[in-house]
Amino acid sequence: MDSHSSSSDANRSTACDSPSSSAVRRALELIQSDDHDLKLQGAQEIRRLTKTSQRCRRQLSDSVGPLVSMLRVHDSPDSHETALLALLKPRRQGRDEQN
Repeated sequence: MDSHSSSSDANRSTACDSPSSSAVRRALELIQSDDHDLKLQGAQEIRRLTKTSQRCRRQLSDSVGPLVSMLRVHDSPDSHETALLALLKPRRQGRDEQN
């Protein structure tokens, strides 16, 4: 493993250490944007953050509504896929942790 990936892992593990995490706030702001590209970026960031910890998943619960709204936009398959992946990741992780 190179030093870049270990530093990336360290950043990921601390991304949600505080309830007012800037990474979480930024992702929530992006997902609520009116700009399509910013919404996609926010959904991708949410998916990445939900992989880090249960705390991140809890903090990102406010993203569910905007992610579901992205599924309702009929003209953007990219939005559908990105939103769906962001929504499914926390559920799958939670189910894995229960087993």
